[in-house]
Amino acid sequence: MHRSHETLSFRRCLKCEILATDGPIGHVEDLYFDDEKWVVRYLIVATGDWLNRRTVLVSPYAIRAVNRMAQAISVRLTRAQVRGSPHLDPETLSREQESRFHHYYSYPEYWPYATYWPWGAIPLVAPDDDARARIASERLARQDASRRSSSRLRSMWDVMGYQVLGKGGPVGQVDDLRFHERTWAVSDVIINMRHWLRSRVLRIAPEWIQQARWDDRTFRIDMRREEVPSYPSSEQAPALLPLVSRRTH
Repeated sequence: MHRSHETLSFRRCLKCEILATDGPIGHVEDLYFDDEKWVVRYLIVATGDWLNRRTVLVSPYAIRAVNRMAQAISVRLTRAQVRGSPHLDPETLSREQESRFHHYYSYPEYWPYATYWPWGAIPLVAPDDDARARIASERLARQDASRRSSSRLRSMWDVMGYQVLGKGGPVGQVDDLRFHERTWAVSDVIINMRHWLRSRVLRIAPEWIQQARWDDRTFRIDMRREEVPSYPSSEQAPALLPLVSRRTH
């Protein structure tokens, strides 16, 4: 089990201020994760008046520190870099557009790798020339495959309210998602069970989700509703260890 200070809550990240090296950029209004590895790939940031209320993407690659008390996230970006970044709509983001974003910031693309992030499990970017040359070489080698592949991104806002179904019927609804601060991998799905157990919640690891039906907005777990343990708050609830492999449709 991971202690609460090692994880971040999606709901608590909302409205966090994003601070560039030379001033504020805007506020978090959503997080996008990929539904294959369940890792946060982009912070969706509303910039406000300084950039004509444009929405921009910020990658975990850019994050320097998270200040929970100040509700602020510091990034290794300048406002000029953000202003010149590609104009992308997160709701229609294609793999080709993601590639443009990564090329602009000289980030390695994440999707060809089995690990959470290229070269390891933590989103670090090596700034040396050798690393940049390797990124460029790998991008050229995968260019055709990248064009053919499709993005598998999901909005965390959209996942809020998903029905969680057990063997004996509905268990509850998704109320929050938590993710590791270092890897940005989703660690817990917070389920509110108030519809049949008043003021009770459950934390499950994503691997507990046996079937995810994104079109139907449902997650299915391999457990009878009566067997599901419950706790008075998400902070007190230990995460259930995965017993089944995840299948998505």
